[in-house]
Amino acid sequence: MIAPVVRDFVEFGQNFLKKASDYKNVKTIDFVKPTEIQKYFESAKTYLMTSESEGFSNTMMEAMQNKCPVLSYKVNNDNIFGNNEIGFCANGDLKMFFEYFEILSNNADLQTKFGLNGFNYLQKNHNKQQIINEFIKLFVN
Repeated sequence: MIAPVVRDFVEFGQNFLKKASDYKNVKTIDFVKPTEIQKYFESAKTYLMTSESEGFSNTMMEAMQNKCPVLSYKVNNDNIFGNNEIGFCANGDLKMFFEYFEILSNNADLQTKFGLNGFNYLQKNHNKQQIINEFIKLFVN
């Protein structure tokens, strides 16, 4: 689990890391260089987004770029999960978050489906060249 302690929540972060260390099957990593993050997404079964309020995050896009399904605790901008089948959103329900985690953990076919759907969503909606072409059209026409 990559879980850097956030500056504004140091006490919370330190308490979290202490509790996580009690689990033998959980390894926490404080920081990963941007140039090295891809290998973690490539080997991950699921990207867990635990934020309660965030936009369409870069880390979510990095997961999708690497065909990693997304499980969000609360963030579901424009119902991206329901509309595109790229993962699940628990809508702030911790019990549902754990249920979705168990479903994804035990279903490799669903992981693959959501991962591919996320990758395809990015290619269709966030393709750099497509966005540049649309931007250019604004000034050419």
